[in-house]
Amino acid sequence: MTTKKELFTKIILTTLIAGTVIASVAIAPGLGPVLRLFDNKNNKRRLGFSRAIKNLEEKRMVKIFNKDGNLIIKITDKGKGRVLKYKFDEMKIYNPKKWDGLWRIVMFDIPTKDNKKRDILRLKLKEMGFEMTQRSVFVYPYPAKNEIDFLGEYLGIRKHITCILAKEMEGSRNYKKLFKL
Repeated sequence: MTTKKELFTKIILTTLIAGTVIASVAIAPGLGPVLRLFDNKNNKRRLGFSRAIKNLEEKRMVKIFNKDGNLIIKITDKGKGRVLKYKFDEMKIYNPKKWDGLWRIVMFDIPTKDNKKRDILRLKLKEMGFEMTQRSVFVYPYPAKNEIDFLGEYLGIRKHITCILAKEMEGSRNYKKLFKL
């Protein structure tokens, strides 16, 4: 379950990663709707926001500095890494209404030194709806190339992953039933 603090961190970092630089914490007009999400009975929004920003600075996820009399908050590489983690955790594949008749086959041969990454990849593929045909071969009926590329890059194993687009596949009748096609 996501806590209020984690949600606040996520919203601030994803706002910053989108290219937004937050200027003047006290003013920050574009964050009004965000701040309302964290409004409490004591109406300590700004205090909560300031505390969250300060916490992110202490964790080195944002950098706070003064420029031309404005307080600037900028995301750091560490903060960008946390946003990637959020994207990884929430990753889903959005299937089109109509199947294009093509199978997506994902194969990988990941070195034993990266066992943990291989296990994470397998788990994530299953979580996203892929069906395992062999320990390192998965099948899916809908486009997922961007998601596979992201997974590979995020885990640092992209060069060990091969994606195949196939019109025909042995045993496809069973997979059609499984994927309700």
